[in-house]
Amino acid sequence: MCLRKGCGLSKPGRRQREHRARTVERLTAVIASALLRAELQEKPVYYRAEALRDIGRTEDSCRGYQQVVDGGSRLAQAARR
Repeated sequence: MCLRKGCGLSKPGRRQREHRARTVERLTAVIASALLRAELQEKPVYYRAEALRDIGRTEDSCRGYQQVVDGGSRLAQAARR
């Protein structure tokens, strides 16, 4: 862990952010593939929104959550929060 002033994220924090960014890329590919049935499409959209929130892409995250809410699926209530 870096304790110097202005050093930025710690190594674990940087690794977690990189992991979340890769997760966003992978989930985006799954969503774009259109291989999932409609009722299964909500999960990757929801978890991508969650990962986007974790890496600070708030507006993109809100759009993803709103897409889940608009779909009215089981995850809609969680997406509203």
